[in-house]
Formats: sequence, structure tokens, C-alpha cells
Amino acid sequence: MRRFFISFLTLVAFLTTFATAAYSHGGGHVPANPVTKDVALQNATEAFNSLVQNGQLGNSWANIKPSGAKKEKFQYSDEWVVAFTNPKEEDTKKQTLYVFLTLAGEFITANFLGQ
Repeated sequence: MRRFFISFLTLVAFLTTFATAAYSHGGGHVPANPVTKDVALQNATEAFNSLVQNGQLGNSWANIKPSGAKKEKFQYSDEWVVAFTNPKEEDTKKQTLYVFLTLAGEFITANFLGQ
């Protein structure tokens, strides 16, 4: 009986420790090291330049600089959104490219919708 009681107490202590660790993180995910706006602009520019170099954007995009950056709240996460505007682009729906980064500054995707 004593062995059972010690095993039971050990199990309760383990589960209490596990439950405390599981619930101590709070409601949402916040990156350990969110980047500043300047770093987000730099990282987005690197990703943007890669899209130009890989031919995913036309040559008219080659020297475009970011026109702005802001943090946006989406359904599942907060992200950096950096806009690049090309007035030479003939299709007005595709004059602004949006580059999305995690708050830690990692490239997620890019599109013309801003969503």
C-alpha cells in the first residue's frame, strides 16, 4: 500500500508540473524576439529583391523601395506587412506588392491583395 501511495503522489506531482507549464504561456503566440520596423523593412527588401532576381516580378520592379511597413493583426497571427509600389506597372491592380513577414522578421509570402 505504501508503494502505491508513493507512486500516486509522484504521478500527481508530475501532472501538476506538466499542467502548470502547459498553461503558463498565455493566450497568444508572441515571438521571442520581435523585430523593429527598420529590420522588417530590411528583411522585406531582401525578400522582394529575391523575387525580382528570380524573375517572379518584371524588370520595372528592379529599383523599387518599400513605401511603408506596419504591423497587422490577422485571424491567426500578427504580421509585418511591407508595401512596394511600382507606378510603372500598367495593371493598376498590381501596382502595389505586399510582402508579409512574421513579427520575428521571417518571410511568409507576397501578393498584390494585401491579405
